[in-house]
Amino acid sequence: YAQYGLAFYYGANLIDEGYCTPGSVFTVFFSVLSGAFILGNALPYVNAVATALGSASSVFSVVDRKPHIDSYSNSGLKPMMVQGHIRFHNVHFSYPSRPDVPVLQGIDLDIQPGTKVALV
Repeated sequence: YAQYGLAFYYGANLIDEGYCTPGSVFTVFFSVLSGAFILGNALPYVNAVATALGSASSVFSVVDRKPHIDSYSNSGLKPMMVQGHIRFHNVHFSYPSRPDVPVLQGIDLDIQPGTKVALV
């Protein structure tokens, strides 16, 4: 509360000496008060914003990387006929963050050409 008193004292001196009007002193006082309140409420989220910026940096590095194969290039070998028949046999999978929890266990999958399949 001491800084409020000091601000009003200084504002009263400015009004007394003719540098400011009472309205401008109150405008500045309440603008600074509102800004301090908003900044105080935003401070707890600074850590989350810093973490998000770090995560965004790693995402952008993946998105911005230059692939080894240019899919838009006309050069290179082109297969004459693609059947599109896909077969998985005895597939096992677990995420690197939880290697002890298997997601797929010995799955066999035979996908015929022209069909759509989703693993959920």
